[in-house]
Amino acid sequence: MTIRYDVDLKKKVIFMGAYGAISVSDLAASIAEIECQPEVSDSMTLVLDLREIKRAFIVREMDRLIDLLASQAQSFISNQAFIVSLDTMHGVGRRFALKAARKRLRLEVFNDYTDAVNWLKVVA
Repeated sequence: MTIRYDVDLKKKVIFMGAYGAISVSDLAASIAEIECQPEVSDSMTLVLDLREIKRAFIVREMDRLIDLLASQAQSFISNQAFIVSLDTMHGVGRRFALKAARKRLRLEVFNDYTDAVNWLKVVA
């Protein structure tokens, strides 16, 4: 499992990339680490690149991740864009986005990095 991130304070965007086999706990730990940084402000945007992960989240993990993101949305992350690689992953991601919408999260799933960043410019 590898999760890397870069925080662009000027644009208020967190760019996070996940590689290999990851879990919700791994993502939660990385988000908590980011949140503890004193320079991180409210209303940050998260771009999560999942194109290099080796397995998709199962339904139970999706629910845990949605709960995690919902708690962060109240804290410091206002919008999320997930980037996935395959059409099947995009289908799973869309299902995830629908579940997230029920929790009133602003989350969209994309196959392309540029599309994700452009969407965030519109909703921010």
